[in-house]
Amino acid sequence: MLSLSLDHLPRPKPVGTFRGHSEIVWAVAFLPNGKGLASASNDGSIRLWNLEYDSEVILGNSNGAVFCLAFFPDGKRLASGGLDRSVNVWDVDVMAAVDGPWKAHTSSVRYLDISSDCRYLASGSFDHKVNIWDTQSGKVVRDEAYLNGDREINCIKFAKKDYKLLTGSGDGCLCIWNLESGNLLVGPMRVDDSPIWAVAWSRDETQILSGSSDGVLRRWHASTGRLIGDPVYAHTSIIYSLSVSHNGGCIASASSDFTVKIWDATTFKQLTILAHPNEVNCISFSCDDRLLATACSDSLVYIWELPQTSLDSGLAIDSEVASLLEVSLTEFCGDKDYNELMSATAW
Repeated sequence: MLSLSLDHLPRPKPVGTFRGHSEIVWAVAFLPNGKGLASASNDGSIRLWNLEYDSEVILGNSNGAVFCLAFFPDGKRLASGGLDRSVNVWDVDVMAAVDGPWKAHTSSVRYLDISSDCRYLASGSFDHKVNIWDTQSGKVVRDEAYLNGDREINCIKFAKKDYKLLTGSGDGCLCIWNLESGNLLVGPMRVDDSPIWAVAWSRDETQILSGSSDGVLRRWHASTGRLIGDPVYAHTSIIYSLSVSHNGGCIASASSDFTVKIWDATTFKQLTILAHPNEVNCISFSCDDRLLATACSDSLVYIWELPQTSLDSGLAIDSEVASLLEVSLTEFCGDKDYNELMSATAW
C-alpha cells in the first residue's frame, strides 16, 4: 500500500454533507445572497438547503431527472431543465413554479444559463441546439445557435456583458455567439475531437476556459480563438464542471475521477484537491468565495470551506506529490466507507 504524508499540504474536509436526494446529484448552485443553495438530482427533485439552519425543503419535482439549474441574478427565481425536455422557472420565496414549462427542445435540456440583466435564458440540449428565451414572455427569440457537428451541446455560459454566449460541444468545438443576432463571433475553436464538457469565462472575459473528456484544461483568447499556453492535464478523466471564483483568483474543476481541484487562475498551479467517493458533476462557489458546493454521484451534496491562506498566497501542491495523491485516493478513501470516514465533519 502506498504511504503518503499529507501533513504539509492543504487538505480540506467537507464542513457539511447534505443528504436528501436518493439518486445522482447533477447540479448545485449557491443563492446569490450566499445563505443557501439549490440542488437537482436524477430522482427528479429540486431541493433548497439553508446553510445557517442546516435545513432543507423540496422546491419541486419533475417528471424525470433534473440535469441543470440556474439562479436569476436577483436570487428570487431559479430555472431548471432536464429529461422532460422543458425549462421551468421557480420562485424560491413562494416555493412554487411561476413560469413554464417552456418547450422547444426535442431532447433533454442539459445546461442552462441566464444573462446578467435577467432578460435572456439560454438552454443547451442533446438535440444539438441552443435556444434563447425571453424570460418575460417565455418565448424562444433565437434558435440559430446550431453546432457545426453531429453531436450534442454539452455546456453553455453567458458573458456578463455584450450579450455573448459560449458553447462547448460533443465534437470538440467551442463557439462564441452574438446573442441578439445569432451570428457566430469566434470559432469554431478546436484542438481534437475530445468532447467539451465544461466552459467558463475569465473574470475580465478576455479569456475562456474549456474542460474536455480527456481531463485536459485549456485557455483560449476570447477575441481571436487562439490557444493560450500549454494544456493542463488536470484530471485523469472527464472534466464535468468548471467555475471561476468571484474574485477571479482561482478556478475549480470537477471530474469523473472523483476529485475537485483548485487552481491559481494566473499560473494554473494546483492549490488543493478535494477527494470524493464518486464522480463530481457540478461545483459552485459561494458569493464570498469562502465555500464551495459539490454535487456528487453518490446522491450527496458536499460543502467545503476553502483554505484561504493557500488561495490568497498562491501556494501550490508539488506536482510529484499531487500525482502520488491522485494514485492514493482509492487507498485513502476506499478501505472504509467514505461517509463513515467523513462523519466527524458532517452536519
